Amino acid sequence: MFVGYKMYITYVTDILRKIYPNEEKYLSLFAEYQSKILEDAFSQAHEGLRVARDGASEILKASTFEGKKTFYLPLRVSSLTAYFPDLLKMGEVAELFQLGWRASDEGDAEGRPYIHTAQPWQLYAWLATRPGHVQLSIYRINLTNRGISPLFAAVSKSWRQKWSKEDAIMKVLVYYKKGEVRPLLTWWLGDGSVKWSFVDKRHYKLRLTVKDEYKRLIVAQLGAYSERRERYVYIPGGKRLFKALIDAAGPYGKLLDALQAHKWLYLKSIDRPRRRGKKAFSGPRIDNVVKIGDIVMKLRVVFNEGGSLYAERYVKTYQEAINLANKLKELGISPKIYKKATSYGVYISTKELKKLTEKDEMLKNRVKEFLENKSKNLPEKHNRVIQKLRKRLAI
Repeated sequence: MFVGYKMYITYVTDILRKIYPNEEKYLSLFAEYQSKILEDAFSQAHEGLRVARDGASEILKASTFEGKKTFYLPLRVSSLTAYFPDLLKMGEVAELFQLGWRASDEGDAEGRPYIHTAQPWQLYAWLATRPGHVQLSIYRINLTNRGISPLFAAVSKSWRQKWSKEDAIMKVLVYYKKGEVRPLLTWWLGDGSVKWSFVDKRHYKLRLTVKDEYKRLIVAQLGAYSERRERYVYIPGGKRLFKALIDAAGPYGKLLDALQAHKWLYLKSIDRPRRRGKKAFSGPRIDNVVKIGDIVMKLRVVFNEGGSLYAERYVKTYQEAINLANKLKELGISPKIYKKATSYGVYISTKELKKLTEKDEMLKNRVKEFLENKSKNLPEKHNRVIQKLRKRLAI
């Protein structure tokens, strides 16, 4: 995992040195500093996870955010101060991009702007709007079902924080209503929620994850709409808004291209040629019926990046969905409900399904059989998703 991060840093540094040759020296030094803190974090993580495996699991901590529990390994923080060059020379225009970061991921550390992220591209994208001296550190390692990831922290030593979170959000909204979308772009880079199935179907939706305290404000100010039970707000504008964000980025967009930032690539999906005359791949039809307790449901594979396996069932009314979900909760799991056009879906996530297969050998064999049959006659990239799922489910 750490090798992958170092490879990304090397890749990005090489690209940026070609684009900004006058800053080659500073970019190389910054990459060296990043490598140093990664090596230190790797050394601590290796030892900490070894101790945890040997029985001292109390060194692992847990945090809960939006109802989801995450385990992590706290590290002995070793920080260093590095210099990130002013690549874009934006002058006063930088403030427009800074506003969006402040509205999203940027915090206030005793009057200094800071950011925490597990995604290196976000660190670079933020620093491009806050160039200068920055204190870097990795203070914990997150443990997820996809592996482990370091959490980078960066505190700007060259800038002072000018806005509260609410002030920044209000300013972004005011600018947006005036036709200025650059603050919205960096808000998206921070709080944007990518769902590739939207753009695959040519549904160009800009979806932000926001706290409930800001949701009503954004909906009222922008005519946006939100999901009642989720912290999502959809900014209106569709493909036209995607294009406006790309055009407004200017030189910043060139940097995002180099970083291969997935949220930026999501916007640029409007340039993908439309495939005509071909139906989306669904794979061979196989028996997907499964019994969860005494409830008949159907298994469904989602061929996204990491792969997902759901057990689901549709009912006509919300009350029926509640009743069904309550029965499933008796099995010690947390099912979810979602609204469709004319029905309600109740589904069990991959994580919850794994809990059930660990306790029910018959269910485990049924899921294994389903995935084995599903993998037949699939293209290689879809087969890789099936193999990932089997590994996650330990079947």
